[in-house]
Amino acid sequence: MFIQHMSALAGGTGEWIAKTRSACVAALLVCVGGCAAPGPPLPPTLNLPQMVRAGELTAVRVGGAVKVRWKTGKLTTDKLPVRGAIAAEVCREAAGGPGAAVGCEVVARVAAVPDEWTEAEDVLPKGLAEGPVRLLRYRVRLMNAAGRTAGLSPGVVAAAGTGAGAVKGFVGEATRAGVELRWERNAAGGVVELERTLLDPAVVAKDARRVGMPGEERQVVEVRLRAGDRDEGGVVDRAVEVGHSYRYTAQRVVAAAVGGQAVELRSEVAGPVTVAVRDGFAPDVPGGLVAVPGFGVGGRGVIDLAWDAVVGEREIAKVSGYVVYRRVGDGEWKKLGVVGVAAYRDADVEAGVRYGYRVAAVSTAGNESAAAGEVVEVGPRVP
Repeated sequence: MFIQHMSALAGGTGEWIAKTRSACVAALLVCVGGCAAPGPPLPPTLNLPQMVRAGELTAVRVGGAVKVRWKTGKLTTDKLPVRGAIAAEVCREAAGGPGAAVGCEVVARVAAVPDEWTEAEDVLPKGLAEGPVRLLRYRVRLMNAAGRTAGLSPGVVAAAGTGAGAVKGFVGEATRAGVELRWERNAAGGVVELERTLLDPAVVAKDARRVGMPGEERQVVEVRLRAGDRDEGGVVDRAVEVGHSYRYTAQRVVAAAVGGQAVELRSEVAGPVTVAVRDGFAPDVPGGLVAVPGFGVGGRGVIDLAWDAVVGEREIAKVSGYVVYRRVGDGEWKKLGVVGVAAYRDADVEAGVRYGYRVAAVSTAGNESAAAGEVVEVGPRVP
């Protein structure tokens, strides 16, 4: 009896095993046709901010400090969005020093924001702010909230040593020749770099461009120029227009080359100086005025006038024409007319009468120069 029961149980178990095997095979076939096989498990992300790239890191010597700017990436080393706060450390080392963390002294710690520019300032100690020009290298380390980092960025160089002297006594005023900018001349070296900004909000100059240090708000600047190859204590900006206002800043720049590296030492920015260019300038006085008697149509007597044209194309007070004045004998001066060329014919003369003439130049803004010295001629007699 027991043996029969066991045989029946064995027979049932075999049948169950066979059915189970068939079901598993069928499920396997289905998965082969449409189920994705699970891959190897992914390691957890460390949320490490990507290192600052070399092209997005600058270091500029300004006065007694080095201003370091960089752009923080928005992704981690796993190419995922950065989560949580980011802290940045700026370190400084001698340019000939090691390229790793060893020997790179941390000089600033600031918070950084993904996908934005950040600035840190390294105020140089006396030993680095004075003496001969030499190189420093700056690197940036970005850390996540847990203080972990992907490492130091590539380095950029800046200059140590005695900095550029400040631009002192910086002033400006509008003159007939343009905006005259002046400062105290410094024979110690360097040149003065000027920046001119058009202030009129409704006007956009054709040559305007947006400039600014990385990470700073960029502003419309018409021109950035250097006042000659050496410090002469002033310059005239002739490329201005009547009716506009301009803002100027000045910065002394000393260029140096150390170990094949070109660096600049910049002073603090002087200014701003604001200059309004108004319609208050008259052209130069015309010269060379002559009067020649003659005869016009029908043999009537005339007096021809000629003078030297005023060349003022590089001045604010550009000439638009000339005003001719005349008096009879010792009488009062009266305006004969306005001409656009340096010549005039007076056909309203009488024979034997003495006439005096003067000529003044007038600007496009309507400002009139002083009149040229008087010339006298007598109306010709008909032969």
